[in-house]
Parts: sequence; structure tokens; C-alpha cells
Amino acid sequence: MYKQAFVAFLIGCAPFVMADIVELVVELPAEVEWTMVIDEATDGTYHREWIPAGTTVEDTELWLIVSQKFDLEKRRSARRFLIDLRNRARTACTDLLYSGPKKSVTERHMPPLYSGPKKIVLEKFVSYWGGFFCARWHGEVYGTVTEQRVFADGKTIFVVTSELRIAPTSAAGMLPFDTEDSVVAFLKRMEASSRVVHGAIQIVTTP
Repeated sequence: MYKQAFVAFLIGCAPFVMADIVELVVELPAEVEWTMVIDEATDGTYHREWIPAGTTVEDTELWLIVSQKFDLEKRRSARRFLIDLRNRARTACTDLLYSGPKKSVTERHMPPLYSGPKKIVLEKFVSYWGGFFCARWHGEVYGTVTEQRVFADGKTIFVVTSELRIAPTSAAGMLPFDTEDSVVAFLKRMEASSRVVHGAIQIVTTP
């Protein structure tokens, strides 16, 4: 079993009718050919996941893009949800560097790309962004560079995740590459991954 992008464990089931947002449409980066590997929908919720064509979900170096809509048992703001993600990620990783709501003193050396927290208003809807480096996920043979964008309305949560798997490192924030060209190539991919959650999202609303 592979570890899906870090969000699914927070799902709780409770009926809720979304008044405004129906779904988030993610514009996948055009420079990559994508394959949808998960397309599930139940009672108005959904889970969609894409990976580059020619790769598999078992690969230890992989780019995953995930779009989810689900209902929680209790109301939670987008900002609060990102804090919950941070707290769970800390226990699931050998080492973690995070930027987002309530960035701690020890995390001030994060790269500029992760200078959160960041509040983003799209049309009339407020969302929050956060990102983290995981040195290595417990039980897995890879770490990740993960960015997420969250919209919330009552008990309904929308999350877009763009996650890059990398070889595990001894400390979060380190890049496991031996050559300058490899580092430059990965930083460009990080920029592309960041654009997915920052700007490549469209909101579909009820008429």
C-alpha cells in the first residue's frame, strides 16, 4: 500500500450541503503529461489524483497532485485545518519543516518559497496555503515537499495538494541531489508544484 498525499486521514463522514462551492477545478501543468489514478465520488464528495504518465504510485520519486472535497464531523476553518495537518505531519515524519499558520521560531530558516502563512482570496472565497518538507515518512522510503491549499465552508473542506516525493534525508529541508544540475532541475519542479496550489485553481459554484 502506498501513502497517499498527506490529507486523507483527516476525513470524517457527516452529511452537509455546500451552498456555494461545488468543486475546485485544478489546471494541471502543461509541461507534463498526466494520468488520473484515482477518481472517486460519493454523496457529493470526491477524491481525484494525478501522477505523470509513465510513473506509478509506488515510485519513490514522484509528483502527485490531489484534489479532494469531503465533510467533517465538526465545523473547522481552512486555517484551523492547516494547523491540524501540521500537527499530524509532525508525528508522521522523522523530521519536518513547515510554514503556515503559527510558524514557530525554529522554522524561520525556511526557503522563501515557503514563507507562509498565506491567505489567498479567490473571487469571494477565502483560502489558506501551507507547505512543508518531510525528511522521511515513517514506514516509507521517501520524504516529500508538500504544498496545500484549503477552502472551507462549515463542515465541508476542499483541499488541493501538490506533493513531490524525494529520497529520504537526515533532516527536513535538505535536498538529496549530488549535482548542481539536479538541484536546479528540482527547484524548477518545486516552483511548478507551487504554482498548482497558488494559481491553477478555478472555483465552480452553484447557479
